[in-house]
Amino acid sequence: MASRTRWSAAITAAALLASVASPGTSSEPQKSIDVLKKAVEVAPDDPALRLHLAEAAQNAIWRQAAFAAKRDLAQLALDSYAAYRTLTGQEAPGAAEFNALNIAGAASGDVCSYVAAFYNHGRQEEIFADRGPVDIDNDGRIDDVSIGSMAMGGGQWIEPEEWNEKFSFLADEDITPYSRHSLIHFLPFQSTTYLLSEVEGGPASLEQVNAGTICEFTWQYAPALTVDADPTLCARLRDAGPLPEVPVTPESIPALDIDMDIAPSGHIDFTGVATADIDGGGQSARVGYFEFTNTASASCHVFGITLLDGNVPENSSRNRTLQAAQKQALDCIGSKTFLVRVGDRVLIEVNGGRGYQRPVPPRSLLRMTGDKVETVCQVDQRPTYVPASPQ
Repeated sequence: MASRTRWSAAITAAALLASVASPGTSSEPQKSIDVLKKAVEVAPDDPALRLHLAEAAQNAIWRQAAFAAKRDLAQLALDSYAAYRTLTGQEAPGAAEFNALNIAGAASGDVCSYVAAFYNHGRQEEIFADRGPVDIDNDGRIDDVSIGSMAMGGGQWIEPEEWNEKFSFLADEDITPYSRHSLIHFLPFQSTTYLLSEVEGGPASLEQVNAGTICEFTWQYAPALTVDADPTLCARLRDAGPLPEVPVTPESIPALDIDMDIAPSGHIDFTGVATADIDGGGQSARVGYFEFTNTASASCHVFGITLLDGNVPENSSRNRTLQAAQKQALDCIGSKTFLVRVGDRVLIEVNGGRGYQRPVPPRSLLRMTGDKVETVCQVDQRPTYVPASPQ
């Protein structure tokens, strides 16, 4: 009789589970969670159900606006991962990281450390409430507010716009959150809703209505060698400062309004020309240095290079490859491409430009052979976010 009961429970649980498509990634996570809870009640000793429930609960956290709802889902995921561990004697994939950092466990800390911790682990989406609804002024009533965005990444604000006057970093259009790389987020923590400004993917400052700036965040960078095809050269790039540049001769070349892969619908001004064997074929080529300004966004500037045929960009597969390689590495915040000489080869260096609180740019070394370009070295600058008292 006991075996028949277990068999029946397993059939019922399987039927419930089959009604949920990809329970850990469903577009209707609450429906998945409700079905999985029923399945667990029917078959509490099935580890697969416990794992699916953990994943579904974890996947649903970012969709919730209320801190209590986020915390409860995090606790459900923790309990389900623990049950899976008890039943199998093994840790589920991703469970250790979630156990180490989750909203249920972080609920007793301070809000600034909470924000920094989730950003440092790349899981900041879990703590936002951008979809609303939120009580932005913490008066116990839900406010009819949303986040508005400017086209071409020009910044964000709160709608209706009168709410912006309540936050210093939104009241002044000249400061960070109106710059190209800025976002804002509604952030619930315990019983309070805050507004977080984000710059270039990291936290900048945290404010609360009628309380001003709660904290700012310092970014502490460390180099990380993420492509290391030539260990000696790449260590030199990471540790030894600038490499010797190929000389550039100022030359009067007419500016162009041109649609290149690196400069779509943009205006380029040439600043000079270098002569070098850029592709290792033994023949020197004219390489034009230019500044590109995006006509659709005045805040976008890059400094690039192009192979020249006379005074116009060379129409060749190798030049198209060069443009595509630059486009992948450059950023609108002032990235720069130039030629360097390492031993008997000319390589292409891409300097990542200025960054928020970043004193040293990321750097890449590219090598062109024929019409192929490969990344030899890449040194990223990875930030760690640390909360600090407001200035």
